[in-house]
Amino acid sequence: MTFLQRLPNILSLSRILLAAFFVIFFFLPWDYSKTASFLIFILASITDYLDGKIARKIGGVSKLGIFLDPLADKILILGAFVCFVDLKIIPAWMVIVILAREFLITGMRIYGLTIGEHFPAVRIAKHKTISQIVSVYFILSYLVLKEWGIIASLNFHFQTAILGFMYLTVFFTIVSGISYVYHNRELFYRR
Repeated sequence: MTFLQRLPNILSLSRILLAAFFVIFFFLPWDYSKTASFLIFILASITDYLDGKIARKIGGVSKLGIFLDPLADKILILGAFVCFVDLKIIPAWMVIVILAREFLITGMRIYGLTIGEHFPAVRIAKHKTISQIVSVYFILSYLVLKEWGIIASLNFHFQTAILGFMYLTVFFTIVSGISYVYHNRELFYRR
């Protein structure tokens, strides 16, 4: 396997490392730690875009990549949500629902791989992913603007919008989880 064929998986692994740096920088007691975290999140998002593009272009889609890419995405997104809970920006129960869905679906995917089955994502999962990404970017933008002292008078409006985005995210998370379990229910009957 050439370096170019391994590059998508390397980028996915780098996203996991960037997720760790995101969390570390998020909690550093620096004046602009949230800005640094936001930049790290953007860089991680670029690696997500590139790994898929490269894998498709070179025909280098692998079983490891099929598993690793969404896992790296989950680690990055969930790491951000946990940080937001710690700052009391979003309620913990929302992140618990998201975490529970991700553990369930990831567990099903791992089990599917062990029995030689690949269970593709359901259509509504794209909406879930988009709502999660939009929520994270919106919250990070809010934190950066707040860190720079730009939005003091609009604080309440941003917090209301954040909750709205998160309710939508939780809705798509629950519906996509139910849909995924339903469409792959035969997995539960295998021995």
